[in-house]
Amino acid sequence: MATNAREPGPLTQAVAEEIRVQLGRRKWKQADLVKATGMPKATISSLVNGNSAIDVEQLASIGEALNIDPGEIVRNAMKSPDYVARRRGSDPVYLPDGRLNPANTRGVPPSDDILDEVTRRKGDDSSG
Repeated sequence: MATNAREPGPLTQAVAEEIRVQLGRRKWKQADLVKATGMPKATISSLVNGNSAIDVEQLASIGEALNIDPGEIVRNAMKSPDYVARRRGSDPVYLPDGRLNPANTRGVPPSDDILDEVTRRKGDDSSG
């Protein structure tokens, strides 16, 4: 039996992330988007979590509900560091919990560690 289901790709994941960002900016929950779009709760959940590919009709409906051009959602998604990394075939920049992905930092410590090290070295230089 033929199916229309597609495995979500990197852009689908980035669009889902951008939709979550837009929901957060408005302090909306998925239930608010369900109400505003009239889409089933399961559909919104699947789209917002990046578990299923979004079609243009769904994107247009979500954009209208959020009062944002659907093209802007896609453009913002395409600028996402994780999307850019996936397109290059490398690991995402950030882990799902928001931490930097060690596979992408090439051994460079997070910036706070760098600042601490610079501060420590400056302290060592001034004492001697």
